[in-house]
Amino acid sequence: MDAPTEPPQLVTRAGAGRWGARLVIGFVVMVAGCAALLAEVAPPGIPTALAVIGSLGGFGLLAASMMQITTRWRTSLRFDGEALVVRAPFAVAVHPLSANLVIGRWMHERRPRPEHWVIENGRIATPIGEELDPVRIEAFAARLEVPVIDIPGDPPSVQHGA
Repeated sequence: MDAPTEPPQLVTRAGAGRWGARLVIGFVVMVAGCAALLAEVAPPGIPTALAVIGSLGGFGLLAASMMQITTRWRTSLRFDGEALVVRAPFAVAVHPLSANLVIGRWMHERRPRPEHWVIENGRIATPIGEELDPVRIEAFAARLEVPVIDIPGDPPSVQHGA
C-alpha cells in the first residue's frame, strides 16, 4: 500500500468562471420545469411540451456546466515543498525549485489576457492554463519567490500556431 501523500503547501486553482452562472440558470430552469410538470400547472399540449423541453434543457445546461467546472478545477498550480506542480485537466508537469524557475509573461495584441509559461533553466517548459486568473498566478509566484518576467514578442502558443 502506498504511503499517504501530504497535501500541497500552497494551491491556486481555476474558478468556475462564467460556468457558475450557467449552472445556477440550468438548475433553476430544470426545477421550474419539473415543478410545473409535477404540479400539473401546464395544460396538456404545447405548455406541457414547453415544460418538458425546459426541464430537459435545464438539465442539459446543468450537466454541461458541471462538466466544465470540474474540468476547470483540475487546472491548478501547486507547491509541495520541493517542486512547482502545474496541473492541466489531463496532464501534470513537475518543476523542482532547484531548476532556476521563472514564470514568463507574454502579452499579445490579439489576446485580452497575458499568457504565462514556466521557464526552467532558461528553457520554455510548460504552459500555465489560461483558465487560471493571471492575478492568482502572479500572487502564487510571489509567495514562492519565483520571479515573473515580461517577455517581448509573440507568446509560444502563437509562435507554434496554437
